[in-house]
Amino acid sequence: NAIGTDLTGEAALGNGSFGLFISNQSSGNTIGGMTPQAANLISGNAGGGVGMQGTDVTGNVVLGNLIGTTVNGTAKLGNGGTGVLVIGTGNTIGGSDPSAGNVIADNINGVELVRSDNLVWNNWIGTDKSGTIDLGNLGPGVFLNDGSGNQILENVIAFNGIFGGGTGVASLPRADGNPILSNSIYSNEGLGIDLGDDGVTPNDELDPDTGANNLQNFPVLDSAISSGANTVVAGSLNSLPDASFLLQFFSNEAVDPSGFGEGRTLLGQTQVITDAEGDASFDLELAVALSGGTFVTATATLVREQSFVETSEFSAAIPVSAVGPAILATKDDRFVVDQDVDGLAYPGDVLSYTIRLKNGGDF
Repeated sequence: NAIGTDLTGEAALGNGSFGLFISNQSSGNTIGGMTPQAANLISGNAGGGVGMQGTDVTGNVVLGNLIGTTVNGTAKLGNGGTGVLVIGTGNTIGGSDPSAGNVIADNINGVELVRSDNLVWNNWIGTDKSGTIDLGNLGPGVFLNDGSGNQILENVIAFNGIFGGGTGVASLPRADGNPILSNSIYSNEGLGIDLGDDGVTPNDELDPDTGANNLQNFPVLDSAISSGANTVVAGSLNSLPDASFLLQFFSNEAVDPSGFGEGRTLLGQTQVITDAEGDASFDLELAVALSGGTFVTATATLVREQSFVETSEFSAAIPVSAVGPAILATKDDRFVVDQDVDGLAYPGDVLSYTIRLKNGGDF
């Protein structure tokens, strides 16, 4: 179906309000599908693209649609309101299969969640399916207006916020307990994740504050050193005492002007437990090579009873230090250059060395 466009899908013939709207006592509906024949083009409408509202509006699924683009999914044809507005519980935008994802672009906000326990999974928000074309929504890619237990998982969220410096994911203070995990967030006008929708929120000792996601503290990164096929990231987290956290690490080509990052490529993750003073340190070896000048950021997500609870903003970004061949100390006091890394130097070059010692068990 083409909802809000002409038959070519290239020009707007919009409805006066939402393209599609699900209201009270309507549940279990599916809008779209995972094949081109089942998908809808929902663009050019005066209101939003898809809306849901009502206490009994639950179990609805929006998948595989183009919302705010032309028929090819690579040019803007936005709706006049939010791409997908959910004022209900237990609804899904996208799905576990990447082909279930929607392209949600060139709207006011991309996705706005007002109640609890909704799932936004595997969508392209602000860009096309290649992740390279700027189709940004004017405001945040995902706007957590209210509610808890909403999960934002494995989406590509890029190029959003051209109006007013909007962010990748913005959360108002009344929205807490919402995990934001394994997304690719980059090239947004403002922060990648903004708790409180008010700019960078500084960490505080033992993390006692409340607000959006309880203003969860972010990790502090000390170093990111890449050598050979691996990168070691070291740092610390101060937050709730005696608590468990999932830390996710990302690489970025650029840094927000604030010095804090987004998170384009997920590098890996680890779980830490804070001590009685709320402190945990990490020294994580990631099986990925990064070039010098790349930036690394991280998030922290509180884990409670094996469930992910709430996620921080991105940490301050640090540049990767790329080092040359590793020098291995052997037990017979010889030093051997690891030739797996091809380091080149020329007369007049200034050389710097970072030496990391690791006991392999032979000393």
